[in-house]
Amino acid sequence: MLAAVLLATALAYANSLRNPFTTDDRHIILKNFQPWQNWTLGDLFTRSLFSTSPSESSYFRPLTLLTFALNYPLAGPNPSGYRAVNIGIHLLVVALIALLAAQLVGRWVAIFSALLYALHPVHVQAVSYISSRSDLLYTALALLCLLLWIKGSHSQGTRKNLYCSSALCVFFLGLFAKENIVVIPAIVLAMDFIWDGGASWRSKMKSNIGWYVGFAALFSVYFLIRLGAGFPLSMEGGREFALGLRIPFALRIFTLYVGLILYPAHLSLFRVVPVPEGFFEWQVIFGALLLIGMLAAAWYLRQSHKEISFGLLWYLVSAAPIVNLTLLNAPMMEHWLYFPLIGLTLALVSAVRTIAEKVGEVRGAALGFIFLALLLSARTISRNAEWGDLTRLFSRDVSHYPGNWRAWSWLGDALKTEGRLNEAIRAYRNSLSLNPKQAPTWVALAEALSVAGHDDEAERIFAAAVVARPREPWFWYLLGIHRLKVGQYQKAIEPLEKSIELQSSPMAYHALASTYLRLGQKEKAEEAFHKAILMYPGQSKFHSGVHIDLGKLYLRQGKPKEAREEWQIALRFEPNNAKTRELLAKQAK
Repeated sequence: MLAAVLLATALAYANSLRNPFTTDDRHIILKNFQPWQNWTLGDLFTRSLFSTSPSESSYFRPLTLLTFALNYPLAGPNPSGYRAVNIGIHLLVVALIALLAAQLVGRWVAIFSALLYALHPVHVQAVSYISSRSDLLYTALALLCLLLWIKGSHSQGTRKNLYCSSALCVFFLGLFAKENIVVIPAIVLAMDFIWDGGASWRSKMKSNIGWYVGFAALFSVYFLIRLGAGFPLSMEGGREFALGLRIPFALRIFTLYVGLILYPAHLSLFRVVPVPEGFFEWQVIFGALLLIGMLAAAWYLRQSHKEISFGLLWYLVSAAPIVNLTLLNAPMMEHWLYFPLIGLTLALVSAVRTIAEKVGEVRGAALGFIFLALLLSARTISRNAEWGDLTRLFSRDVSHYPGNWRAWSWLGDALKTEGRLNEAIRAYRNSLSLNPKQAPTWVALAEALSVAGHDDEAERIFAAAVVARPREPWFWYLLGIHRLKVGQYQKAIEPLEKSIELQSSPMAYHALASTYLRLGQKEKAEEAFHKAILMYPGQSKFHSGVHIDLGKLYLRQGKPKEAREEWQIALRFEPNNAKTRELLAKQAK
C-alpha cells in the first residue's frame, strides 16, 4: 500500500519537472553555486541562503545550502534536476509519516494519513518551489528524530541510549536545515505525555529529563553557532505594528491557514493579510474559538483517543512559529504548513476511523478517503501546471493581491525573461511604489530600462544601487555592463574592477576584457581574458556564451557593429559554434 501511495505522489508531481526557475531559485542556485566560486564547507556557515543577493532577512541554512551545492554539479542550470531532488525528499517524508503513524496508531490510519498528506495541493509550494527545500529537509529530519525517539521509548539500557542519542543528533542536524525544527522537543513532550506506556506520565517524563535537557543544550549550541556566524535568531519582518495587535493578527492567520487546508482552491505564493484593528473581528474571534476548541479536544481525548489528541497538539505546537507572533518576512506562506499539516492530517484520519468503526463503515471511509485523494491530486497536478507559466501565475497573484510588492516584482522578473520590457518596467515601478526600500528590484528595473534603451534613468538607478549596497559585486557588475553597452568604456572599468575585487567572476573579467579591447588596450584585454579562462578552465561554451549575450545586448541597443565584434570574440573561444556563425551571417546581410 505504501508503494502505491508513493507512486501516486510521484505521478502527481511529475508535470512539475519541466517548470522554470523562479526569482529566488535563480538567486539561491544559479548565482550562489557557479562552479568558479570555490565554495568551502566553512562558507556554508558564513553565507546566507541568499549570499549573492541582498536580503532583508538572514537565512542561516547551511544544510540546505549543502544540498544545493551537491545538486549543482549534477543538475547545473537545469531546474528539473533540483525539482527531482525535492520530489525525492517529499517521497521520503511521506514514507516516514507512514512509518511513524504505524508505530503510533496502526497501519490503516498510517496509510491514509500518508496518502492525504502526500497529495494535498498546499504542498506544491514546498515541493515545486525549489527554494523552499529547507521545509522538506527539516520535516524529514524531524520525522526521523521522532521515529528514533519512539524506538528509544520502547527500549532499555544501551539500546535506549543509542536511539535517544541518535534522535538528539538528528534534531541538531535539522536545526541547520531550518530553525522551525525547534518545535520537536515540545512534540516529544506531547508524545510522552499521551503515550505513557502504562506508567504515570510524570514518572516517564522524570526518567527522560536528561534527554529533554539534551534538546535544550543542543539548541543553545546551535544558537551560539548562529550568532557567531553573524545571524540573528529571528527574521526581520519588514513591517511594524503595535505589539498588542500581534495576537489578533496571529489568530486571523490561524483562521486563514485552517481555511486554506480545508479548501485549497485559491493558492498563492503572495498574500496580503490586513492587520486587525482589535480582537472584535470575525476572523480573530473564529481563530480564538478554533484554538480553544482544538486545545479542549486535545485535552479531553488524551486518554480515550490518543492519536487525535496528539495530532491536534502536533498542529498547534508546530503552527506557533508561522502565525507571525514574531514578525516574519511574509504574513503567510503555504510551504510553512508542510510540517504542521502532518499532525492535522493524523488527527482527521484518526477521527474518521473512530466514527467509521462505530457505524460499521470502515470500508466506506476508505473509499471516501480515496475519492478525496483523487480530488486533491487533481488540484495538485493543476497547481503544478500553473507554475509552468510564471507570467500568467504572477499576473493572477497581483490581481488578487495588488498591494503585495513581491508579487509585482516577481511578475516583472517573469515579463523581463520573456522580453516584454515595457510591461516589466511597469510591474517593477508598481512594486517600488509599494515598497521603495528594495535594492534588488531597483536594480532589476535598471536592467530592464537599460535593455529598453532608457539609458540615463538606468545609469542613475545603477549608481544609486552601488552607493546603497557597496559590498554587492553583482550590482557593480551590472553597472559596468550598462556602461559598456552605452559606449562609456573608460567609465565601465571602475565598476567592473570593483566587482572583481569583491568577488571574482569570469563574466566580469570577460566584460573588462571587452572594455579594454574597445579602448585599444590589447595587452590588458588579453590579461583579463586569461584570468577569465583560469577561473573556469575547459569551458569554451561558457566563455563564448558571455560574448554572445553581450552581442545580443548591443544588437537590442541598435549597435550592430559592436554586436559583431562580440560575436567574433565568441568565435575565438568556440570557433565551431554554429549559433554564433549564424548570428554573424544574419548581420552580414
